[in-house]
Amino acid sequence: MPPILKKYADKYQKPYNYIELSLSAPYQLNILQFRDVDFLKQILMQLAKLGETDDMAVGHHIGKDDATAQEIAFFIANSSEEITIHDIMFKHYDKFFNADAKEPSTLETALKTAATKKCINAKNGFKISDIIKNGGVFYIQTSSKDDNTILSIIISAIKFVRAKEMIRRIVTVIADEFMSYCSQDFILYLTEGAGKGTKVITAYQTSALLEVKSIGKTSEQMFSVIMANNNYEYLYGTRDPLVLDVFEE
Repeated sequence: MPPILKKYADKYQKPYNYIELSLSAPYQLNILQFRDVDFLKQILMQLAKLGETDDMAVGHHIGKDDATAQEIAFFIANSSEEITIHDIMFKHYDKFFNADAKEPSTLETALKTAATKKCINAKNGFKISDIIKNGGVFYIQTSSKDDNTILSIIISAIKFVRAKEMIRRIVTVIADEFMSYCSQDFILYLTEGAGKGTKVITAYQTSALLEVKSIGKTSEQMFSVIMANNNYEYLYGTRDPLVLDVFEE
């Protein structure tokens, strides 16, 4: 895929932006490059994979992390300088966390891990708004399942920035094996994208692989979203019972 996209970017004289999310990748972008408190908090909670729960004990800890994420978000949004996750964990750690705590919170653990990845802790790196405005190709390469959370955040960031800055440019998302990093924002791409200047090209092998446990979507629900909101082209033959049932209807 990368060589093909690079070829056509060069052919039409468009930028080709390549970002790798591995631990060994160099400084590339700041995942906290935004100034919107709500979106910054969303990123922090997404990095820690924190969501709503009916478990009161778990909910208590999530509530504490939620409050901490909000404090960090306000701090970043109101800072006179660019702040990275690395800055939060090494320069401003005492503002938000207690080194003497019996065990680190889920948010603290997640941010410690993210702080070690140079690729998302770059100051003066890639700006999502510039990438959208300039057009061309923005290719993101992941190397592990842990990278999928960051990939999901970048997808959310593209949607957020395009709407926030009212950038009038069609965005096409080519999503291979998208189930591994699918988020609620990605589903909004599928359901609302056509009317908001966003196109999505998806690829998957069987309908059974469409289940997205992270947001509680079964394979049947995801397949329904895809079939209801997209032009569908099926290549080769299939014995997939769910696909056959849908086509029969």
